[in-house]
Amino acid sequence: MPNIESPAWSGLPLNVEKLNRIRQATALLNNVKLIQGTGDDDLQGAGQSGENENGKAQWLVVLQKRVARYYDQLPVELKTLQRVGSLVKNPLFRFLERECSVLSSLLQTVRKDFQLVLEVCTGERKSTNQLKALATSIHADVVPTHWKKYIVPDIMTATEWLNDF
Repeated sequence: MPNIESPAWSGLPLNVEKLNRIRQATALLNNVKLIQGTGDDDLQGAGQSGENENGKAQWLVVLQKRVARYYDQLPVELKTLQRVGSLVKNPLFRFLERECSVLSSLLQTVRKDFQLVLEVCTGERKSTNQLKALATSIHADVVPTHWKKYIVPDIMTATEWLNDF
């Protein structure tokens, strides 16, 4: 009797070990990208010592432009479906109505977060730990965790996520 059983006996594909290693490698690469930073060192090495003429950090100026572009790109609101008469009995309508309401609340959350980050970038609002984490995530082009109301691939950038929104 062999010491190692085939993964097929438990219903797994024969290349399950390879798939698991690919998933682990992808997670490792994503973690390395976060650890390596967001390119702040390149901005500081440009002879500006990390600040522009107004005394603002260079990464905040870049972040402000990026967030303003994203903010303008998003719709102001997403209309939810109206429950009318016999439509409520249709399961497909109820499904779409739930999805629209979840996406509408997510859109409002994203727009509110962008507004808060813009206020921090312009100096109108004091930075908190949550806002700093949000700004760092956006600057690193990573989808913030509280925006992930549905399954998002780990390799998807925030720009791709917002374009898909």
